[in-house]
Amino acid sequence: VDPFNFQHRMALGKYLIEQNSNTGGETIWGEGSKMHWFWGYLAQLDWQRRSGRLADLAVATASQAQVHSSSDNATTFSDEISIDSWFGYMNLNFSVAVYCGAAKAGLVPKISWFSLKRNGNGNETMNVEQDEGFLECVDHWASFWSGPHQEYIKAY
Repeated sequence: VDPFNFQHRMALGKYLIEQNSNTGGETIWGEGSKMHWFWGYLAQLDWQRRSGRLADLAVATASQAQVHSSSDNATTFSDEISIDSWFGYMNLNFSVAVYCGAAKAGLVPKISWFSLKRNGNGNETMNVEQDEGFLECVDHWASFWSGPHQEYIKAY
């Protein structure tokens, strides 16, 4: 899994919601788990992508934010999430950290990932597995998944 790839973040979220009865499943969240609270975070991720907030705005190029197709006036958006995007980093903690916290709590399989990313100018790097803020978020999400969330699931 590449934590700086839009499609990978979405796939983690969808797995957490749709393929896992440990997080509630259809019994609690309805057909297709369409009422699962985590869809809100995925909708936010989609909005951040479509609005260009996941690109490094200081050096944004057409390939980083959006590309307009001259043939049909359609707009497509890059799957790349810049390590220099504030929104991208914050969303990392509301998407990938949520999944990793669930994995730490034993609710979903652990993931292997490509964690080292360079910024747009090729100088700085980010290793998610060594980022203190990210790791602290994983711990908080693990506590949530193993505590209050499980209490809610059992009470339902």
